[in-house]
Amino acid sequence: MAKKIILVMISIVMFLSAQDKPIEIKIFTGLQNQMSSNITSERKGWLSGGEIGYKWTDKLSTNLRVGFEYMTLEEDTVLLEWNWAYWDQRYIDWMLTGATQEEVDSISTIKEYWRSDSSYHGIFNPHQWVQELSFSLNMKYKQPITEKFSLFGSFGMGFNLYERRLKMVEDWWKTFSWQWDSTGIAEGSYEGIDLDNYYTLKELHEENPDDYEFIKIVDGEKVTYKYIYDYYTRVTHFAPDRYGTVFFMTPELGISYAIADWVDLEASYRGQWYFTGESIEGVENLFNVRKNSRKWFPFESKSMVTIGLTFKY
Repeated sequence: MAKKIILVMISIVMFLSAQDKPIEIKIFTGLQNQMSSNITSERKGWLSGGEIGYKWTDKLSTNLRVGFEYMTLEEDTVLLEWNWAYWDQRYIDWMLTGATQEEVDSISTIKEYWRSDSSYHGIFNPHQWVQELSFSLNMKYKQPITEKFSLFGSFGMGFNLYERRLKMVEDWWKTFSWQWDSTGIAEGSYEGIDLDNYYTLKELHEENPDDYEFIKIVDGEKVTYKYIYDYYTRVTHFAPDRYGTVFFMTPELGISYAIADWVDLEASYRGQWYFTGESIEGVENLFNVRKNSRKWFPFESKSMVTIGLTFKY
């Protein structure tokens, strides 16, 4: 029995050592897009990473793939879905004291605010993105079709650690006005801050009359002058990050061109489907993944187009 085991081990070692350049290292980059989504209307992004593999035969190999994937998300109801306590319970209530849930939802959907006296105007622009650190183990089969070109396919399973982020960029305007009568200026009855306002706004109007509008109002014998201008500012708020772990399967099809005997140029299409429901609960329990880890993951599957170089050692 011992002799048989030794013979088998020797055969395996000889089989592995017989492969020409058995180690393969690949670096890649590419673009990605959604196929099916839970909540987002659109998403697109990029990815990059690397693989280290071992050739068992001229056609069959195994590789470990590590990648970083980044994607921006478009979602009409992001503020309703995000459950952002600061936004729902404090910020909206500051703008609309005692606001009802319907009013909160309305601003969160329309993403615009007008104060009743028209002095404040705010436009809200949410920016949402998700980034993934992805790991997968893949089996790859490569079939030569000419001396230089080969077709290949692979299938793998893995997991990613994701982080979903949201920031709210707000554009705010407030309308100001300052008025005076010509008699008061002529008689010198204006002083202190009022006189400073007069000279400051006069200079600003002369430099930029479109932003600092000058208006003359005649009411009988009384003449009143007014400067009207808008103050603009941009404010950014960040929501708490959402994160978790999800598992996936990933098939791939591609074409390879041998630039030299030590390096190939590869282009491929890869799909990625994420496991949901009871089918993956056992695996999540096995690896102690926290419950509801997938709750904030925004899509079910995606497609990727990549280009890379594979170095053979």
